[in-house]
Amino acid sequence: MTGALHDPRVLVSEPAKWVAALRESDPAWSPRCVFRCETGAGAHAGPSGRFAHLHYEAEVYAWVLERFGMAGVV
Repeated sequence: MTGALHDPRVLVSEPAKWVAALRESDPAWSPRCVFRCETGAGAHAGPSGRFAHLHYEAEVYAWVLERFGMAGVV
């Protein structure tokens, strides 16, 4: 779950509460449910700018691939 500190539409506390509720409802979710807060510029889609946005998306995909045991697979 990602959230943005400077998002005017959704307070950063909302995704944080959702992650906490998921973790509490099912302990199996705890290691897989991570909250990432974007502290820089940008809102729902991450930072602005072509390369900054691509870097953000690459970090998210790298985390997902690592969770599925596919990190380093070419």
